[in-house]
Amino acid sequence: MKFKPQLPVERTGAERLFEIAGLAGIVFIVSFLIIQWGQIPETVPSHFAFDGYPDAYSGKSFLLILPGVSIFCYIVLTFLSRYPHILNYVWKLTPQNVYSQYQLGKTMITAMKTEITWIFNYIVYIQVRVSLKIANGLNPSLLPAMMLI
Repeated sequence: MKFKPQLPVERTGAERLFEIAGLAGIVFIVSFLIIQWGQIPETVPSHFAFDGYPDAYSGKSFLLILPGVSIFCYIVLTFLSRYPHILNYVWKLTPQNVYSQYQLGKTMITAMKTEITWIFNYIVYIQVRVSLKIANGLNPSLLPAMMLI
């Protein structure tokens, strides 16, 4: 049986910063869509090709999907970060390293939910800008940047 005790683990400073940034992302995208909704045309880009230009279009309500997925991921990952003992770890957990590994696991989950939130925010932001004819498309370096992050 693997050594995976259930320990109360305090938040790190990095985890707090990620949490604030993630919540700010949720507030930003919801506020942005509420403010812009009346100006957005009925047809918006729903898919972008590798060169960053839109190649498929959908109705305006399509813009609600990514914020919805972002909020869902945020909730699920918040729940998951509260139970670091169920995560998988690269190193064998020992009484000496278990607390630090749990802190790292929680921080990683919190960073991941913040990254997901802000990447989705960027995509929705560009979808709105393209639909309003302010921008031409996504930055083609987004995909390699996401892979790097």
